[in-house]
Amino acid sequence: MLLHTAPGHAQSEGRIWGRITLRDGEQREGFLRFHGEQNAASWGDVFESLQDIGDGPRQSWIEASRGHSLFVRTLELRGYRISWNDRSDDFPRQRTIRVPFGSVRAIVVHDHNLEVALRGGTADAETSGSRAGRLIGEMDDDWPEQRIDVDHPLNGVSSISAEDIERIEFSAAPGGQEASSARIAGVVEDESGRTFRGLVTWDNRAVLLSDTLGRRLSDSSRPPIRFDEVRSIERDADGTRATLASGEVVELTGGGRGRVRSVSVRVGTLVQVQVENAGRRRDPADEIMVVDPRLGTVTIDWDDITALRLDPADAGPSVSGLAAQTASGNDDFDGATGLRGVVVTHDGEELEGRIRWNGLKEWSWDRLYANSDGVEIATEFGHIRSIEQIAFPDTSGDLRQVPGSSLRGRALVTLRDGRTYEVTGYNDLGSGNLGILVRTGAAAGEPAPSPAASGGAAEAGIDADGDWRFVAWDDVKEVRFVHDRGADPGP
Repeated sequence: MLLHTAPGHAQSEGRIWGRITLRDGEQREGFLRFHGEQNAASWGDVFESLQDIGDGPRQSWIEASRGHSLFVRTLELRGYRISWNDRSDDFPRQRTIRVPFGSVRAIVVHDHNLEVALRGGTADAETSGSRAGRLIGEMDDDWPEQRIDVDHPLNGVSSISAEDIERIEFSAAPGGQEASSARIAGVVEDESGRTFRGLVTWDNRAVLLSDTLGRRLSDSSRPPIRFDEVRSIERDADGTRATLASGEVVELTGGGRGRVRSVSVRVGTLVQVQVENAGRRRDPADEIMVVDPRLGTVTIDWDDITALRLDPADAGPSVSGLAAQTASGNDDFDGATGLRGVVVTHDGEELEGRIRWNGLKEWSWDRLYANSDGVEIATEFGHIRSIEQIAFPDTSGDLRQVPGSSLRGRALVTLRDGRTYEVTGYNDLGSGNLGILVRTGAAAGEPAPSPAASGGAAEAGIDADGDWRFVAWDDVKEVRFVHDRGADPGP
């Protein structure tokens, strides 16, 4: 497996650049690195917030799925059957939004919430249309505890507490600016032999080459090792080793497979043999995340990882490869492009128009959450060409299956770059899916105001034009997405 790097400016181009305005009016500008729950430093990393769902999406789902009729709930108690009408059903009241920083124009901090202005829109947040979208997220308890580093090429690195911030405005870095540290990039290999290439987040903490492995070393007296010193980390039955750029091999704690011991325990006249872990295990990491610019985020548990091979930072400016592929610049992202496409049912019906997946996901930055042989893959809908159901979910006693398939609740996801993944998922792809809404009619091609916009989507007339059609997930054969932004990228 050959790894290369790109010139330093390619990695700097992929780093987040922003101007922070503090509550006292002071401004600081430079490359940004978010600590805490965010752990972000590149445009492909995500900003996360909890968000209330307005009445518009819920009402649309109820009307489309129930045909304006009431939903009847039934409860049996001590031989009595109790029924009542409920219009809300199980539609969620909140959801977690995860938007790549490259799609964000600004974050404005209010007393109790965070306003996220998306790229491609105007300054007028009331203008209808997804390209003028804004998202209102709750300010949770973690936000004031976060810290943001500002790395300015002339002024050095300074740290700011999030509780002192009034506004953050994002833009591409000015030409010629270089960050003091590049983002970690590499290739992760899992136990099934699959490889995932992209920007690496180690143990939900380390994102820059200047970050360290931590103190999970066999030699506890040794100083922490920076990632720019590491070339590879490999794990087998005997343990975990880090190979450094100097050629030195360092043993890390934990990480071996099946290292157990047998213990004989007498119970009465019988002797039982119990298998236990050989000592308290302390893995070098809990999980590793890989940000692939044409896929999304892949999360792999440490127990499923066999190797991490890092992209060397000193290969020289004439070499191009992995880092160039992973260091997506600010111009590689859009704002809130609405999802459009064709939903094909098993009965052969084709519905074309605006799409809401799982009742509420309708933007290019929204993500499809699924699992592929133990690996969690969060794929941005903007990267998906098609989703084909290869087996019905087990939603009833009589499991219906697609002819020729013996698997349950699986789907084939084809990306715009041609890659395919066979995946499973409960909420987005399985029995927990709330169905797919397709807005047909003359105005189906016009994007509606973002349903996330401060909960006022209903008043804005989000569904004034066109009709929402409901398709249950077990009736879906395939969904083909149509992307407005340019041609599909090549492999």
